[in-house]
Amino acid sequence: MCDLAHNLQLKNVQPGQVFHYSVIFLKAELVNPCRSGKVQIVCNNNQPVQFSIAAENGIGNVEGKQEVHQKLRILLRLFGGEHVYEVQYCNVKTSSHFLYAASDTLFTVVPLYIICKGHSGRYQSHEDDSRNGIDEACRKITLAIELLQCLYAEKLHEHGYGRKTFTLESPCVPFHSGLEWERSTTMTEGELWHQFATELLQSKRYDMERVKVVGFLSSTHFDGISDGDYSYENIRKKTTGHAALGGGGLALFGTGCLYTWPPALEAVCDAFTSQQPVDCGKLLDDSNYRRTYGGCFATTLGSVCHEMGHTFDLGHTPDSSIMGDGFDSIDYAFVGPRVGCRGSVRAPKRLIDTKPHGLAGRLTQLKRPGDVLRQRLEAKHNDGVFFAPISARTLSYHRWFNHHHRAGSNGLPSGSMQFDHGTRTVMCSNGSSIVLAELRTTDNGMMQKCWTFQEGQQASATTFTLPRLPNLPYLTLFAMDADGNILKANLCSISTAQTSGKQAYRVFHAGENPPQTQFNLLTCQKRPTRATMSDESVEPTAPSDVVCEAKILFRQLKPFPVIDENNNYKISTEHFLESSNQIIDAFACFGKLFAPIVRDMRQNVQKITVKYKQNEPLFQYLEDLILKDKDGNANPFDTVTDGLLWLKRAFEMMEQFFRNLLEDDACSEQVKPHLKKAYEECLLPYHGFLAQKAFQLLHLYLPTRSSLLGPPESNADNLKALDEFLVLFRANLNHINEFFTKHDLHRTYKA
Repeated sequence: MCDLAHNLQLKNVQPGQVFHYSVIFLKAELVNPCRSGKVQIVCNNNQPVQFSIAAENGIGNVEGKQEVHQKLRILLRLFGGEHVYEVQYCNVKTSSHFLYAASDTLFTVVPLYIICKGHSGRYQSHEDDSRNGIDEACRKITLAIELLQCLYAEKLHEHGYGRKTFTLESPCVPFHSGLEWERSTTMTEGELWHQFATELLQSKRYDMERVKVVGFLSSTHFDGISDGDYSYENIRKKTTGHAALGGGGLALFGTGCLYTWPPALEAVCDAFTSQQPVDCGKLLDDSNYRRTYGGCFATTLGSVCHEMGHTFDLGHTPDSSIMGDGFDSIDYAFVGPRVGCRGSVRAPKRLIDTKPHGLAGRLTQLKRPGDVLRQRLEAKHNDGVFFAPISARTLSYHRWFNHHHRAGSNGLPSGSMQFDHGTRTVMCSNGSSIVLAELRTTDNGMMQKCWTFQEGQQASATTFTLPRLPNLPYLTLFAMDADGNILKANLCSISTAQTSGKQAYRVFHAGENPPQTQFNLLTCQKRPTRATMSDESVEPTAPSDVVCEAKILFRQLKPFPVIDENNNYKISTEHFLESSNQIIDAFACFGKLFAPIVRDMRQNVQKITVKYKQNEPLFQYLEDLILKDKDGNANPFDTVTDGLLWLKRAFEMMEQFFRNLLEDDACSEQVKPHLKKAYEECLLPYHGFLAQKAFQLLHLYLPTRSSLLGPPESNADNLKALDEFLVLFRANLNHINEFFTKHDLHRTYKA
């Protein structure tokens, strides 16, 4: 008999609580665990229950005595109806009664295992796995969606909205596609998404106005790494049938890492914490460079959670949330940070491409973590996994997360919303009220600004007028009312609407699909880096007279790094790359004709990024990256050094151009002479005849000074921010110039 004084308490649930999903999450605290103790859970005193458990030890003092406190995270499967569940440990036990009542809503989620014509349905797995067939795949997928049901509920509960979540219509079942397997291996993930979305619509198997489909393609295949290149780019090249896209009524995924997913609830925590290494010569590693089974399970389940968010109309958020770049560590929500595995430091953070060119892939570039927002939110939520407030609010009113909204005869929310382009006003009808409005970048779905309103706060909540903000033509307005009605309006014609009169947009209800395609793809775009990110904010609805309507707001750009005097005056590579991406984004607003220049600069940044991520500690500083690369090549002047050289020259032209604008006392609206002068000083000596002629054409199509920097009556702060920005910009360029001169890396050949 154990002599220790145990104490066992449930911390996050109340007796008699009602759940509308079967797998729930319990947090418990155990005082003074013993060596022989083991947690057991039974229902109605004798019936064993499926559960999975993770423990974390800590030490506390009570009345001068040290006690070991063990935090328990328990995933528990409920029986239907109301039952008493008893958690037992050694000589103590605690019991509570819970009610599991399945939801009867019409708006559901259906998981499907998609099998192409001619494929066996067996997902890729390790050689001794004989259970990788259709039934096993469906069991794993069903469990994964149940875990996400639980996760969504807990994260909304943390925001104060109660344990709202989506409803699972049925376990995962096979869906036999008419697409030939061999044809699928040649298709991009965007093409695969459109293929299966079309098949689902044509099959009429599901009412796509009331069903969200989460599809998993059985035939994902990875050829294996044999050349020693374990970068995600190389992994992606060797993978066919891969997808991770969500939007409208379909979220689509590959099954390349399904071999790491558990088939039963009891195995979930062990699967998350598994440190079994991935054999990259044979099996796909999508783990955010952790290269473990647990890392693969966490990253791919996090990806499913993120892309399902897009089907629930969530946009990207500029933070480390689930809809930002924080979904790789979704395992922390279930098992907590594992000090013995990866420590308290997160895996590399994703650096997402900002270029608006099609659907995003899951296997992306990476960078190291360290942002302040992540640290602040981790302190608030001890597992560090969260939805941004605007995402949580959207879900809390979403049709798939509510069973009580007023509805019309067709089951859709009653009422409607309209948007008047001429007055920039959202109007809500039928007595409902606007609960949120959000501006998202049209190309990639990134949230730029948002406003929230309390339901029934005041009569004016039935309308909302957008302030006069810069870059509205590049944004999409997203608004939602208290009945779950959703409005999405592309603001590309906002400027012409000012003079052409009223243009009303019909609302698309939550779950209703736009005409023709019937699937909304806005949120399937690539996520930008922090170059275009602004903090989530709540602002008054009235337009401000002091808003600076400029294409570039320099206060929002991250300054170039301070050269580190404590490390032989070196430049932080990561910081330099971040700032480079931002200033390139700013230059992109000059117009489509400048796309070739922008593309060249992005490619040069990419060359450096690829090299940097090969060994981030070794290449922490830009100078070390160039020198180490130089020393390791027969030709020291390789593509990385060449890329930095041309990037520096383009940046010098940009810096000189902006400096010329600041020094123009006449504040002339015509900026062509300033760019021409900057070009002649910085790039002309290195351009051949064709390049010179191309630039002569481009500089004829520049925006005006007021368009770039804002009108004189409102741009004072923007000019001040520009002046401050150029200080470190020029310091970095001067330093790189001196470095290239010192190591004889300058080249004068012409492009």
